[in-house]
Order: sequence, then C-alpha cells, then structure tokens
Amino acid sequence: MPGPDQKVREQRRQGVTTGGRVGKRRQPGWRAWVVRGLVFGSTGMVLALASVFWAWTNPSQLRQTVLAALAEEMPGSIPSLEGASMRLLGGITLVGLRVARRDDLDKSDFFYVPRAVLFHDKEQLIDGKLAIRKVELFEPRLRLIRTRSGDWNLEGLTPGAADSSNPIPTLVVEGGVLQVEDRTTGTAGPPIGHLLEIRQVEMLAMNDPPGMFRLEARGVSDLLGPVTMLLEQERSSKAWAARIELSALTLDATALRAAASLLQIPDLGTLEVRGRGKVVLELAGSSQRSMSHQATFEFQGLQVRGGPFPLALKDGQLKGRWADGKIPLMTLSGQVGEGELKVRLDDLDLKPTSGWPSPDTLGGTWRASLSGMPVDGDLLRMLPTPCPAIWELLNPQGVVDLAYLRQPKSGAPGIGTHRVEIRPRAGNIRPRHFPYQLNDVDGLVAVGLEKGTRPHVSVDLHGLAGPDPWTAKGDLRHEEGGWGVDLHVLAGDLALDNTLLEALPPHYRDLARQFQPTAGRVNVDVRILAEAGTPGFSTEAVIGVSEAVVRYEHFPLPFEKVRGVIEVKPDHWVCRDFIGERGGGEIRMAGRSWPGRPAAPPRVPGPVPASGILPRGSALRAEVDLGKMAPIPGLFRIVLRGEKLPVDDEFRAALAPPGVPERNMLLEAAKVLGLSERLSFDADVVQKLVPTPELEVEVALRQATMTPRLFPCRIEDISATCRYTPDKIMVRDMRLRHGKSQVALREGNIFLRPAGGYRARLEGVRADPLILEPTLLAAMPAAARRMLQSVELRDPVILAGNVTMDSAGEGAGAWPQIDWDGKLQMAGTRLVAGIEARDLDGEVVCEGRFNGHGVENAHGQIALDQGSVFGQKFGPLRTRFEMRPDSPEVLRLRDIQGTLFGGVLGGQGRVHLAARPRFEFDLRASQVDLAQAASHNGIPGGLQGLAFAWLHLAGEAGDLGSFKGEGRLDIPRGRLYELPVFLDLMKAGGLRVPDKTAFEEARAEVVIEGHEVQVKRLDLLGNAFSLRGKGKVQMETQDTQLDFHVDLARLNQILPPLVSELPKVVSDQLLAIEVRGKPGQLRFQKYFLPPVSGPLRKMMGPSAD
Repeated sequence: MPGPDQKVREQRRQGVTTGGRVGKRRQPGWRAWVVRGLVFGSTGMVLALASVFWAWTNPSQLRQTVLAALAEEMPGSIPSLEGASMRLLGGITLVGLRVARRDDLDKSDFFYVPRAVLFHDKEQLIDGKLAIRKVELFEPRLRLIRTRSGDWNLEGLTPGAADSSNPIPTLVVEGGVLQVEDRTTGTAGPPIGHLLEIRQVEMLAMNDPPGMFRLEARGVSDLLGPVTMLLEQERSSKAWAARIELSALTLDATALRAAASLLQIPDLGTLEVRGRGKVVLELAGSSQRSMSHQATFEFQGLQVRGGPFPLALKDGQLKGRWADGKIPLMTLSGQVGEGELKVRLDDLDLKPTSGWPSPDTLGGTWRASLSGMPVDGDLLRMLPTPCPAIWELLNPQGVVDLAYLRQPKSGAPGIGTHRVEIRPRAGNIRPRHFPYQLNDVDGLVAVGLEKGTRPHVSVDLHGLAGPDPWTAKGDLRHEEGGWGVDLHVLAGDLALDNTLLEALPPHYRDLARQFQPTAGRVNVDVRILAEAGTPGFSTEAVIGVSEAVVRYEHFPLPFEKVRGVIEVKPDHWVCRDFIGERGGGEIRMAGRSWPGRPAAPPRVPGPVPASGILPRGSALRAEVDLGKMAPIPGLFRIVLRGEKLPVDDEFRAALAPPGVPERNMLLEAAKVLGLSERLSFDADVVQKLVPTPELEVEVALRQATMTPRLFPCRIEDISATCRYTPDKIMVRDMRLRHGKSQVALREGNIFLRPAGGYRARLEGVRADPLILEPTLLAAMPAAARRMLQSVELRDPVILAGNVTMDSAGEGAGAWPQIDWDGKLQMAGTRLVAGIEARDLDGEVVCEGRFNGHGVENAHGQIALDQGSVFGQKFGPLRTRFEMRPDSPEVLRLRDIQGTLFGGVLGGQGRVHLAARPRFEFDLRASQVDLAQAASHNGIPGGLQGLAFAWLHLAGEAGDLGSFKGEGRLDIPRGRLYELPVFLDLMKAGGLRVPDKTAFEEARAEVVIEGHEVQVKRLDLLGNAFSLRGKGKVQMETQDTQLDFHVDLARLNQILPPLVSELPKVVSDQLLAIEVRGKPGQLRFQKYFLPPVSGPLRKMMGPSAD
C-alpha cells in the first residue's frame, strides 16, 4: 500500500495538492517561467559546481595529483599509491602509499604508509594546486639503509636545496616503525646487516616558531629500549641540532656489535657485556660546517667479560661524554673479582682500528686503580707486560692495590708515559729463583713504560719472614732479547729449616742438604740477577748462619751452635768462618767450589780461605792454590779443623753413613782401630761432581786415642795425615804413643777391595823407642806374644821397617796377613834367647810373614857391636837366623861369627819360641885373650895367653834344672900366676909359690846336668908343679866342691903314653887338696895320703878336719 509521501508526489505530478482547494485559478505563465528559470538556473549552477567538485575530488584524479606532487618533491623516487579520497570533513585520505628509489634495481620500497591523511589548503585546491598544511601518518614504516659504499638510501631523492620560505607541513606520526640497516663492510668482518628497528614511533614535526623546524619523536626498540628524539632546524641558515635519548638502553652482545660497527672497532663486539643505562646523543650541523656530535652515557650494573680483559667486571658503573670522535671524560667503577676498580680516562681519541685499541692509540690521560684485588699467577699471566715477568720473578700471592697512569708526552703525539704501581697489602711473595715465603708484604712495585724507551720495573718491598723483617729492592730492565733483573733481598734471623733450603737454586739446595740442618737462624742477603738475552737467572747470596745444628751428609755427625758465612755466586759458592761445637769439642770449616763447566780455566783460581782454621805446621796446607785443579768440572773443596771432638758411637757411625756402602770398610777400620775419647784433626774434602761424583778426603789427625780391636792396647797422641778416596786410603806422617813407646809412619797406602777386605802397604814405620810393656804384649797375637815373652825383651829398642798387610775381610777378630821387612836397633839391651844376653848394642835385620795365626817364616841377620853372656863381654857379632815354614816356632841361628876378648867366636844354635822356650847352642871360641878376660872380670894376677873354648848347651830358658851340655877350655900357652884362687890353692898345698909364672898351661872339661856343673877335668900345668882337679859346682847356690892333686912339673907330659899315668897315680896317693864353699868364701884343705885319711875322716866325722 503506497505511503503518504508517495501519494503526495503522485498528486503533485497530476497537479493536485492535498492542502489546496479544488478548482483554484491558475497563475499567470510568465511568473511560472521565471520561477522555472530560477529553478533551472540554480540547478545548472549546482550541477556546474558539482561537476567542478567532482573533477577535483575524483579518487583517480586525486591519486594522480598526489603522485605528481610527490614526484615533483622527490624526483629521485618512484612513489605508488593504492588510493586517495577526500574526507567529508576535510582532508585527503591516502591508502597504501609506497616509495622506492628510482635507481634501485629491485624497486623495493623504503617507505610504506598503510594510511595517511593530508590536510590541504582548500582554496589552493580550487585553484588546482595541492598545498599540504598537515600530514598524519598511521603506522608508517621507514627503512633507512646505508649501502656498501657508505651512502644512505635517502640521499639524492630531492632536487637540491629546498626553499626555506615554503612552509613545512605539520607532520604527525602514530604507531610508526623505523628500520635502520647498515650494509657497509666492517674492518674485520662481513656486512653487519639488519641492526635496528624502532617501533611504536610517535612523532610531531612542525614550524615552531616560524622559521624554525622542530621535530619531536619517541619510540621503542628491542635493542635500544625507549627512544626519544628532538630535532630543531633554523630553516634560513640550515643550522640544526638534534638530541636522541636512550633512557633505558640494555647492553648486550647485539648492542655491543652495533657500537663496534658505529665506532669501526670490530674487536669491541667480542666482549660479553650485560648492563642497563642511559645515552644522550646530541648532533648539530649547518650548511657552513660539518655535523658535530657528542654523547653522554651512564650505565649501571655492568657485567663485562672477554676481550683483552683477563677478569670479569661486575656491578660496574660507566659514565662519560663523547664529542666528535673524542672522549673528554669517562669514568668506570665496579668490582673485579674481590677488588674494587676505578678508572678515569681524559681526552681520548677514538679511531677506527682493526684490533683492540691501545692506550697510545687512544691517547689522553688514563688513571686506573684496582684495590683489594687477590692476585695469583693466573691473573698476572693474563695481564699485559710486565705483569707476567713480575709473576715469573716474584710469584706474589695475596691482596694488592694496582694503579695505572698514562700521560701524554709533551710534543710527541701518540706517545705517552705509562706507570703501573703494584702495592701489596699484607700478602706474600716467593721469588722464583729464591722461592722463600715472604709474608706481610708491603711496599711498591712500579713499572715505567714509554714508547721508544726500554721498560723499567722498580721493586721496593718489605715484610716479614716469620717474625723477622725483610726487604726486597731492585730493578727489572727490558733489553734486547729479554728482561734484565737486579733484585736485592735482605732478611734477618730466618729459621734454618727445609723451607729455606727449598728456596736455594737446585745445585746449591742439593749441596746445602748435604749438611742436613735441623735448627738455627740465618741472615740472608740475596741478589737475583739476569742478563737480557741470556736464558735463566743467576743468584748471588750471602747467608750468615748462627746457632745451627748440622750433620754433614758425608760425615753425618751432629754439630751444635754452628755459625759462619756462605756466599753463593752464580757459578760457585764460598763458605768461611764456620765454627761448630759438639760435646765440648769444636770444629771450624771453610771451603769453596769451582764452576761445573768453566769456559776457560780461571787465571787466578784463588786459595781456599782457610786462614785461621789450620794451625801453623799443620799437616794440611792452610791455603792451596788449585789452579791445576780448577778446570776439573764440578769441583768443590772444604777444609775443616776439629779440636777435641768426642769419639763415640755417633762419630763411628758417621764414618760410613747409610747409602755409602763403599765406606763400610772405613767404618770397620775405625772399629778395628778402636778410636776413643777425643780427637783433633784437620780435614780437606774435595769432591768432583762431574762427569761422575768422586770424593777425596784428606784428614790430619791430632791427639787421637785408640784401642785397636785386634791390638787391644791404649794408643795415645795419634797424629797422621790420611787421604781417602772411594778405593784407597793414603796415610802419611803418622805418629802415635803407647806408654813411653813412640811410633812413626812415613807413608802408607790402604787399598780397599769392593768385595771386602783391604791390602795395606806401610813404608817408613819407625818405633823409637819401642818398649814391650805387658799391656803391649798382651795385645799381640798369641804366637807373637809367646815369642816375644820368651826373649824377655823389656829394654827400649828402635824398630824401623816396612809392613804389608792383606785382609780378605774374613770377619771381626781375624788378624790380617802381615809381611814385614825392617830392622831392630838395640843399645844396652837385655835379651834372653835361651841364654841371657845383656848390654846388647847393634841391630837385627829381618823380613818375614805373619799369616794371621802365627809367624809363617822369617829370616834375617843379627849384627851386634857388643854384648855379654854370663857376664862375659863379646865384641862385634854377626849371625844369620831363620824361622822355617815347617817349624815356624823355631828360631835357628846360623854362622855365628864374632869376637870374644880379642878371640874369635863362632857356632850355631836354635831357640824354640814356645811358652817354655827351649834352646840349644854349640859355640866355639879361639884365640881368646886371657888378659882381656881377666881385666873384664876384675881378676888380678896378670893372666896372659890365649885360650880356646867350646860349649854345647841345651835346655829351657829360665829353668836351670833343664840345662844339659858340655864344654872344654884349653890354654895351651899362658901365664897363670897371681890368681888369688890359685895362690890360695898353692898355699893350702904347702907348695912354693914360684917367682914368675905358676902355670903355663890349663885344660878344663865340664858336663852340665841341670843345676850341677860337673868338672870332669881341670888341669893346671906349670914348670914347677901341676894341679889336676875335678868336682862339681851348683849353679844356683854356687857351692863349689873341687878336689885337686899335685903333680911334679910336667912328668905326665914328657913320659911315654903308657908310663905317663904312673906319676898321676902316685900323686893321687900322696896329697889331695879340697876346695869347698862359694866364690869369695872358698875353703882350702889339704890331706896327705888320701887313701888312708879319707876313710878315717868319714869314720870320725867333721871333727877329724
């Protein structure tokens, strides 16, 4: 059903109105045409205006207009637009605006706006001109690209300088995105590529005030965080200024790589950085000057690791200002390990570099301090030169304060002076080449560096070594080829312990350990030296030792209160003024070494400083020039002097320390010798270390005492010079005493066998005097003791000769084999060789062998100048003797030749040297001068003539009861007259005493039976009468019982043999003379008719006399 409006329109079409009256009168026609004309004119005008508006607001036409305007403003670009339309309330809406560079082969757009609104000038639009007053961009996206050549993609888009009189439309951006891409090639790598995107960009750009362009923008970036920007430009002068603020910049690897690319320092991107901060960048420029830029930055909570920095920074704060490629000021603080870092940099010049920039590259002034930093080798080895050298030299530990100062050098751009200061804070150091722990270190290590000059390190440290102070001063100089070092360390009263020994260089440490110190104090003056270009370090040290306890490895005898000085040189050592004490005794020592491998023999090797150690006249030389020995590699020499050192078990054990089996023989020799009580000596120890260790020891004994195990008697005042090598002991100038006996040895060599035992050759043995005291005899082997006891040699004698001893090491208590050759000198000596001999002067030359059990053989000669037997003196006497291997206990005397009272004595004999020595002698004497015999025996009466005697006697020495023998005496022509016995005998017989010679001839024959001498015949023949007797004499009591008969003249000699006995028979019956009593108390009694008176006396008893 049609509505009311439709009905009205239908009625109007038919000329009918609802409100009019039906049949109303028509108006005039002209009025209608006028009305129609006005209507149609208005309609045409409207239509004309509508056609003009349509023409200008046509989207297609509007799009072309916008594109044309853009092409005119940016002829270097190719814009494209999806659509443009007029807004109802004013403005032009653009959709899908894209802009690309005309010279881009890919024609990729760098600017894209999904939607924009242009607020234009409507009046100018009617005139056909598009004048933009304001632009609103919604979610635009702009890509700023820096090409490989370094140009930006916005360059060259506009025709040239813009007219500053043209107003700039107000620009409003909402939700925009800005992308910055850098395609340049870095100095150390490929193009960096997409780097930065800023989202949610809000921007307002406008002329405020007129003539000044102002832009304000803000946005958010994943890399930079919130970003705000303010740009102002004076359009007339083209001067502009911009401020970009990054209020919450997060530092990470991406941000650091961006900064490295911006600064053209690629290595900066290798750091590991974390932190947050604020950066304000201020840019300015104009047409008359290039762009200037400066930035202030401040970061907190920095965490930095990597790059050239050996330690990580944490909780760091970085502040600074950057202006036109320079940093006027930058400060950094934070924690590095446990230390606190503070850095201030002034006037740095940032320059592109392919590596890490050095302080000299950046220039300016650098001040840095790291306080409270624990230091160790890892830290110093990672720090730049000379920190590794400081570690190598001093090996510091503990907490230190580090400071660094770099200052530019006036008039020398790019060159600065560098100073590094290391201040220990209660730490410790162990110098590498004297690694002794030095504690509580304080002081300064300063390093000076300057380009073109040699680095220099100055050391001035002090502290404590235990409770005692020390100092270390010196310099390190960098020369061609390395570091030169001169470091002086002083320490007083250090403990002499293993820690100090470990600090010595290896060679000297091994040497010091040979003395095995266990207590004491030392003063140390060490100088550590190194020549640049020469590998390794050399050490010089002066070590003063006091109150030490040492045990020398080669003679491990503990000494106390040892004091002295040791000088350690790079190639040798010297010890002097050493004194030690032990058990009331004292030892002094001095010594030195020579280089192990000298380049050439020293011109003046110098003596061992032993003055004051060895006395005058010592067996060892106090100063020995070792010029001939110096070229021997690895030589050292020690001279010692011991005074009254106790000889105890420790002393004996020191002769053969553990691990030196070749000296067991020396220990065994000491045990065999039985050293005891106290010993004084001078010793000279020489050791060659290369090519093989070889020890030579020379000892001069003084005032020693021993009781040899094999010869257990006390020997005193022993002095000797002994030289010891691993296989030989050489002895010279030996002196010793036992009681009153004095023994000397010119020289001896003892060769030690590796399997045990020895062979000794002793030459120039001399005992003067030698007294065979009971203690000396008791110490001898049984066989030798019996022999010497049998001869009862108790008077002093002189013994000289050579001895060879050979021991196979059969064990303790075994006597060696002894070969000897020598002589025994006697002066007034008493000797019992079966028969007692007295007043012996002369010598016995002998050689023989003792096989360890007894005398195996011996032979020699006896040459006596004089002597006496049974009180009868004999003159020079010579005889050979021998002791055969088949009967070594028998001493055989051969070819006895001598003189007896001007006559000749000869014969032979033998002595069985046993516990009860037995003897047998067969002696003959001829041409014995009776006058000499009478004079010697004090017999008056002028005996004259020559006698002949023979004696054969055997028995046991000292036992008269064992004596057996016989003898004969002949005086063929003599003068026997005034003998008191004979006178008494003649008076007793009532015989007339002759005026001159009583008897001219005598004969006697005796037989010895034990204590009794049986006189078988005693004939005294004279011209007047003769006496014949026989009887016996007791040798012990000297009781004499002789019976004599008187014969007339010499009838029995002149009568024929058969008749000669008749006068004797007659004489025997006529008269008998009895001699009784003892010498000096003889009684003479004559009896007539003995055959008759004899029985009567027996019957009547003694009264009959």
